[in-house]
Amino acid sequence: MLHANARITLAGRRVPIDRIVAGHPVTHVDVKMGISAGTAWQWSVCGPKEGTPGLSDRLSRPHCTGCSL
Repeated sequence: MLHANARITLAGRRVPIDRIVAGHPVTHVDVKMGISAGTAWQWSVCGPKEGTPGLSDRLSRPHCTGCSL
């Protein structure tokens, strides 16, 4: 599920992934799409590996609060 202020839909998130997989540099794709380089990298890794669910927004809270890592 996307958060209420998301600028790019799930279908729109496929576009930078397809461009990166096609060989375009992430630094060019992120500028053209108006997203951060970190977001572009995250989508390019999670998208192909996890499919559409990998492009959904994720919780920013830690998975475990009692873990000692």
